[in-house]
Amino acid sequence: MRLLNSFFLSFYFCLALAVLSGGSQGR
Repeated sequence: MRLLNSFFLSFYFCLALAVLSGGSQGR
C-alpha cells in the first residue's frame, strides 16, 4: 500500500505544480 501512497503523492505534486505554473490561469 506504501507504493500506492507514493504514487498518489507524486500525482498530487504534479497537479500542484501545474496549477502553480498557471495552467488554470493560462486557459
